[in-house]
Amino acid sequence: MISSFREVISAYSTETKKLITKISDVISEGLGLEKGYFGGELSQVQMLSVNYYPPCPDPDVALGMHSHCDPNLFTILHQANVYGLQIFKDGKWSAVEPLPNAFVVLIACQLQ
Repeated sequence: MISSFREVISAYSTETKKLITKISDVISEGLGLEKGYFGGELSQVQMLSVNYYPPCPDPDVALGMHSHCDPNLFTILHQANVYGLQIFKDGKWSAVEPLPNAFVVLIACQLQ
């Protein structure tokens, strides 16, 4: 039996919420705050965005998104095998090499 899209997204959302809770607890403890500090109103809203970026035949002429900071505590990103994510570090933009079976966890605007 094939699971419905709704069931798959619901399970994915539940598991990412658990992951974010664990990550935020570790960060809060590392900052000397009590476990669960980032819970409550700061982490009630969860948003799922799904984008598909097929490989670009000529990436030198492709237009990407402008530099930005995500407007939440964390962003969990699955890059698959798609290049394009860059981070700004030490005054320059650097590419983030995708890891096919991994998630990238980004600290977003509210936590910065």
